[in-house]
Amino acid sequence: AAQYAGPLAGITVRAAATTLRGITSATLTGALRFGDGSSPDGAPVDILYATSGSAFSPIATVRCAADGQFATTLDIPHTGTIRARFPGDATRAPLESSSLTITVVPSVALGVSSRRLRRGRKLAVSGVVSPAREQHVTVLLHRKVRGRYKRVRNRRAPLRRGRYLRSFRPARPGLYRVTVLVPGARARAYV
Repeated sequence: AAQYAGPLAGITVRAAATTLRGITSATLTGALRFGDGSSPDGAPVDILYATSGSAFSPIATVRCAADGQFATTLDIPHTGTIRARFPGDATRAPLESSSLTITVVPSVALGVSSRRLRRGRKLAVSGVVSPAREQHVTVLLHRKVRGRYKRVRNRRAPLRRGRYLRSFRPARPGLYRVTVLVPGARARAYV
C-alpha cells in the first residue's frame, strides 16, 4: 500500500453545462496534479476542441493557480468535444484529460405580424435561428377546431443569415397556433 501513497498525476476538465442553447459561452473548470507533488502554479493548460470528424486543435491557453485549479469561459459555436492538455516541460511529462462533449442546440425566436387574425388578412411569421446550421425552417399553422388544433398549412421558409420570413392567408376565422421547427428546437405563438 505504501507504493500508492503519493499524489496522483492527472488533469481534469468539467463544464458548468454540457448543453448550450444558441451561441453561448461555456464555463470550463479543471485541475492539474503532478505525481511528484510539485506545485502547478503558473503551468500552462491548453484547451483543445474538435467537432465531429476533425482533429483536436487548441482554442485557448490558461494558467493554473498554486493549487492546480484553472477556469476559463469560451464561446462554443458548434457541438464538439473539449479536452485539457498540459504540454509538458523539462521535468514533467505531458498530460491530457478525458473528452467532454458540449452540445449546442439552436434557439428559435418567433414573431407574428398581428396578435389578432381576421379572415382573408395576411399573417407574416418571422424570426431568428441561432446558430443557423440548417437551410430552412418548417412553419406549421394550426387552427383550433372543437378544442383541438388541426393542421392548416405546413410550409418551409428559407434561412438567410439566420433569419426567416413566411406569410399565410388563412381562409377561416378562429384561433391559430404558429409553430416554427428546426432540428433540436421549436417556438410557438398563438393568434
